[in-house]
Amino acid sequence: MTKISYIHGIPQDERWDRGQEVPAQSFINYSAMTEGEMKLALLKEQLEILAAYYPEMPDYRLGIQLIDNALYRGIHGAAGIGNPSGIIPKSLNAVVKTIRKAKRRTKPAAYVTELSGRNNISGGIGDERVIPVENCHSLYFVRNQLVYDRNGNPDFRAIYSDQAAYEACREQNGMRNMLNRHWEESSYHPVYDFITVGQAERMTQRDAGLIGFHRSWILGVHEITSLAQDNLRLWLRNGIVRNNATGGVSPISPEESIQQIVDGGTASINGDPVTLGLILKLIIAAISAAAVVFTQLEETKRTVIMARLRTNGFGTQDFAADPSHFFVDTDGDGTPDTEMIDTDGDGQPDTVVPPSSGNNGGLFSGNTMPFVIGGAALYLLMDD
Repeated sequence: MTKISYIHGIPQDERWDRGQEVPAQSFINYSAMTEGEMKLALLKEQLEILAAYYPEMPDYRLGIQLIDNALYRGIHGAAGIGNPSGIIPKSLNAVVKTIRKAKRRTKPAAYVTELSGRNNISGGIGDERVIPVENCHSLYFVRNQLVYDRNGNPDFRAIYSDQAAYEACREQNGMRNMLNRHWEESSYHPVYDFITVGQAERMTQRDAGLIGFHRSWILGVHEITSLAQDNLRLWLRNGIVRNNATGGVSPISPEESIQQIVDGGTASINGDPVTLGLILKLIIAAISAAAVVFTQLEETKRTVIMARLRTNGFGTQDFAADPSHFFVDTDGDGTPDTEMIDTDGDGQPDTVVPPSSGNNGGLFSGNTMPFVIGGAALYLLMDD
């Protein structure tokens, strides 16, 4: 089970005030990035959320500076990332480690004919927000050809040097724009992808299959976009953290959010109970965003993949997380309480059996990185 540590108690009204300071997501132009650069861009997003919510914690700002310096310098160049100057606090060891690991990930972040606006990957990319989005027409256009319609009226048709590459470029532009608009908005929909072993053991046998369904969503989007699964998961993680921060919950992790669902909202976050209703509102809001993502993916004509995802119920209420998916265990003995809710209407308490912790299919791979600041632990959460 994910350990939860707190800086200090933050009253509900102050959470809303702090949440208003959290910036909107920056545009992630992954077409111009390597996998390693995208990883750092996403990690920077997470640090910016936390820095805005916790302005009293300067280490977050320092972490942002470390990533900015690495991206400007060029993590894949001959000079490498260099050695960060000054004294780096222990809380940022995970950031430095991630920067160094990103250097080895030189593959394009997604399928592209070339990295947009880049002659090579040795130089730095600067601020990823100002890299121009690839103009497919300019990249492949050759000339306009005179043609006539069925009524003999003249018209012009664009001729491209590689029609297939041009169409793929347009598809990727549309996919990238859609993910930037809706991926974080939909992040709560497949939240069980982040479930821990202990939390899964509290799930009813009836609903345990949702874990695999949520994980299959990440796999399906990876298969269609070729974006690395760990980058997709980090992007979703950022979305949950941002939505929690701006939604009055506080910027807690997906694992901590699931714990609220498991415990019916009785777990304590930052010394003050989190209202489960706020998280459930975010879950409901994510359904419509997820449906938009699903519709856009269907236009790629990957029929086999989309049929699998459609069967799993993605974009519907049935796919969404809910407290009813977990059995009550108020005495903490690891077994369902006898006073169970009668969800099937047979007049008797439901009989549920938790899934075996030894048969989780390797679904639980979240990596929790501690930030130790001023003697209190924070958690920077990402995925390897």
